[in-house]
Amino acid sequence: MHTSTTKLWMEIVLPNHPVSQGARQVEALQREAAQARYDEYGRNLAESAANLRRFGTRVAAALHRLVTWPARARAMAELNELNDRELADIGLTRADIRRVAG
Repeated sequence: MHTSTTKLWMEIVLPNHPVSQGARQVEALQREAAQARYDEYGRNLAESAANLRRFGTRVAAALHRLVTWPARARAMAELNELNDRELADIGLTRADIRRVAG
């Protein structure tokens, strides 16, 4: 008889035999291992998705800064053309220009 046939026969005929109990324990351990692999796969997938979202956010921020650079550069140039009195009239100092327009 084949080993698998012998194990099946032992399960049917002698369900409380140590070989049958051992086979059930092995199957239970195999199920637990499969579940652990599945859980780990799920955690890895969630972590990868989070990393991809963070990467996408960074790319979007970089593209935004690139697209808005000409307008910010113009604003900085215009503010730098103002004298200190004119800047004070709008509530700014020279030190504020980069923060406000940049």
